Amino acid sequence: MNQAADPLLRVRDLSVHFHTPLGRLRAVAGVNLDLPAGKTLGLVGESGCGKTVTSLSIMRLLPPQTTEIDGEVFFAGENLLALGSEDMRHIRGNRIGMVFQEPMTSLNPVFTVGEQVAEVLRQHRQLSHREARSQAISALSRVGLADAARRFDQYPHELSGGLRQRV
Repeated sequence: MNQAADPLLRVRDLSVHFHTPLGRLRAVAGVNLDLPAGKTLGLVGESGCGKTVTSLSIMRLLPPQTTEIDGEVFFAGENLLALGSEDMRHIRGNRIGMVFQEPMTSLNPVFTVGEQVAEVLRQHRQLSHREARSQAISALSRVGLADAARRFDQYPHELSGGLRQRV
């Protein structure tokens, strides 16, 4: 296959079922999508149609004890559904991430936004506090936060909803 033409994310026939006290519940059926590197994809649909379940299943963030995921999810040529939880943890947050619609549910209100970004860098890239701070400020700047060094030291409630999503 031509690596340049391969999508960064390829999902084929993704189906998700939940095991509930009332039986097996189909939440998503037959999702197919390709996402080229450098592009953005938005999942659009009415409430309850499976957008969040699709995204969470791609990221392997659904509880495996009560969830059945079928199909294929390839990220950079690697089958995410075949990875062990430790291997997936190294990919999630380091090479692939998810921006949730309501960022206040993702950000811890007692830590500055910069510390939360820097913590991810320290965990995944084994950076010092100083290096992580520098790279976090650079990342905040790249996503359009003006005066990123000052924003680094702000708490989530001090930012607008749009700025929190960028974080």
